[in-house]
Amino acid sequence: MGSGSGPDRSLHAGAEEIEPAAFVAHEREDDTISARELAGRLADPSLVVVDARTADRWRGEPNPVDDPPGRIPGALNAPWADPQPALPEGELAAYCGSGVTACVVLHRAALAGRDGRLYPGGWSEWSQRGLPVERS
Repeated sequence: MGSGSGPDRSLHAGAEEIEPAAFVAHEREDDTISARELAGRLADPSLVVVDARTADRWRGEPNPVDDPPGRIPGALNAPWADPQPALPEGELAAYCGSGVTACVVLHRAALAGRDGRLYPGGWSEWSQRGLPVERS
């Protein structure tokens, strides 16, 4: 099969011998934002902060999960399970309750060609640090 150039893609019977490869992990520093940086940039108009939680939690309505309820000041709401709204231009930072569902928002943004950073501490961390809280 083929002219000898490229990999052998023919089928073979029996066990294959696969040469082991070494995996070297590299910590990334460009895909998350810390509470300190986020708090310091709340007034920065170039930062678009997105809350991936449901609208009732974003508004700060009493609920059994968030203690205290609320959101990071200035955060827009883009619930992870809903169709994503058009977001303003700027540097994107997303959070949720604990840093998991915000990844869905960031993944959708990446598929649309937009980079963003995750605030992995989410509302759980923010609300316990005594940082500013906003409610509707």
